[in-house]
Amino acid sequence: MVHTLVRALEKNKISHSYIFAGPEGTQKETVAYCFAKALLSQEKPFEKTESKKIEDHNHPDLIDLFPQGVSIKIDQIREIKKDISVKPFASNYKIYILHQAHTMGAPAQNSFLKTLEEPPEYAVIILITNSLSALLPTIRSRSQILQFQPIHRALLEKYLLEKHGLSQNKAWEISLIANGNIKRALELVNDHGILQERKEILKKLLKIIKGDIALIFPTALWLKEKKDYLEEWLDFFMIWFRDVALYQELGDNPYIIHREYKDWLEEFSFYLSYDQIHDIIKEIQQSKNDIKHNINLQLNMESMLLKMQNREDS
Repeated sequence: MVHTLVRALEKNKISHSYIFAGPEGTQKETVAYCFAKALLSQEKPFEKTESKKIEDHNHPDLIDLFPQGVSIKIDQIREIKKDISVKPFASNYKIYILHQAHTMGAPAQNSFLKTLEEPPEYAVIILITNSLSALLPTIRSRSQILQFQPIHRALLEKYLLEKHGLSQNKAWEISLIANGNIKRALELVNDHGILQERKEILKKLLKIIKGDIALIFPTALWLKEKKDYLEEWLDFFMIWFRDVALYQELGDNPYIIHREYKDWLEEFSFYLSYDQIHDIIKEIQQSKNDIKHNINLQLNMESMLLKMQNREDS
């Protein structure tokens, strides 16, 4: 994907609109700014002061557009439509980077589409999105789409070992939690509480499974308060119960991800049947789907935990 941009620069075949699509933490913003720097420095040496202006969002020919509140508003798009008619001030290009472009509603997207239909020759628009499908097909068809993929876990682990001097166990654990999201991995490098939190939540889940219904409400509330990383926690639960199923069937084996938690795996597998484990995994997946449809988080988590606790009655 970077090679595509490099070739475009070398051949001077720059599209008027790009969509950088992919999960959070896949370096879409970093690549967008590097591409912008390359475009803005094509005709002259790029001084450090110019680079600093881009980093500070203060370059006259680079315009960043961020959501106002939870979305990019139609009034913001109208401002772009006015501004885009003004020629670049200091270079041959004028670059617009729309962050979280998927937050544009239908009116904003339809308004933006008119800009894409007849852009000035100097305009380059980069839409950054975590959800390509949230953009109108007509916007997608008028843009060059570059798909950004998460970093392979083994590469991320190697990076953490070599560049941050982490122990093998911690680098492995963080690479697993981050799931290819390098931004999240770097946050976790300095978050010394996350691994302890995982142990604490496993204790609570085991108690709930064993029948401690009083823990359901506070545990659901704790998960609700982690809403920014709730999908990450639910992914952890799914991988954990997958490991429990593997341990129950095969004992300690190389396919288990959380092998260092052997005692925990043994205890979970003792209290759950194989079918119950798979039912729990289905419930977790259902909770993940419900979150995407804005179903009440507290009730969602309570329902999931209650169904774990009531396995024998199902």
